[in-house]
Amino acid sequence: MAKASPLSAQIAKLGYPAKPQPKVVLQNLDLTLHAGELVALLGPNGVGKSTLLRTLAGLQAPLQGEVHLEGQPITQYSPLEKAQRISLVLTESVVPANLRVSELVALGRFPHTGYLGKLRAEDHQKIEAAIEACRIGYLAKERLAEISDGQRQKAMIARALAQDGPIMLLDEPTAHLDLPNKGEIMHLLHALARDTGKAILVSTHDLHLALQMADRLWLADCTDPLEVGLPEDLMLQGKLARLFQHPQFQVDPQTGQYQVRPSETGQPIWVQGDSPGTTWISAALRKNGFTLAESASQIVQVDQREGEWSFKIGEAPFTSIDATLSFLKGNI
Repeated sequence: MAKASPLSAQIAKLGYPAKPQPKVVLQNLDLTLHAGELVALLGPNGVGKSTLLRTLAGLQAPLQGEVHLEGQPITQYSPLEKAQRISLVLTESVVPANLRVSELVALGRFPHTGYLGKLRAEDHQKIEAAIEACRIGYLAKERLAEISDGQRQKAMIARALAQDGPIMLLDEPTAHLDLPNKGEIMHLLHALARDTGKAILVSTHDLHLALQMADRLWLADCTDPLEVGLPEDLMLQGKLARLFQHPQFQVDPQTGQYQVRPSETGQPIWVQGDSPGTTWISAALRKNGFTLAESASQIVQVDQREGEWSFKIGEAPFTSIDATLSFLKGNI
């Protein structure tokens, strides 16, 4: 007999009770979190990502439908039983500012300590492992009021790790982090899914990191049904491009980067030569209103020799993109 998925949901309508009629934010959902996978939930603000996470965690009921935890309706589990299985990090999490980081992480063990709340040797090991995994050992004795928003977010993730349930649900866990820490957290979550078999769902706006790290994407739109699939399939099918469509921006089908739409009316330029120099001068040209077109009469030749870049237009040589742009715009 096949083992039940850690978490699944068949929800006809998701939202909030209201009068004269309920507010529906998402509908017709048939979702499954698989053990050992990192899933990224993407969608615009207000589409219902946080509502979906809260519903999957059993904090609120769907308007119509059911969530299953380990094959059983989640309503059959007590709050303590759910806390032993699901670690949840929400954006609006509020904790006492006077609490130390190590004390916050230790709270993750509360569902496992019984009524007395006494930490055993195993609990201390889980706490130390979570702190080490999030690389916040140097903050262990600091109070939450004395650290940055990004550091506090990493401490919240460490608390969820210490909780050590088979399911982790995180609402924009990298929202307050700088670029290296965003990558570090997503890499950590991906490794946890693979190494420990956890089913991990992360809502995020970071498309590029989601494409690199997530095993599967859930795409939530305000009008269309929620799309589920491998990131690479959803890119090739154009579904990511449709989700993020905008008059001035687009998802590059080659790289997955969200970028300014190329100009259709600017002066045509043909860029030739060595990469990554061609990549970055092309980006600068688009930003300044030029149109990239092969066989254009105006050609920028890009070369690299002994670590130095050169940009040539006809017989005019330049040593920087800045100088090349100034020439093209008639400033030299």
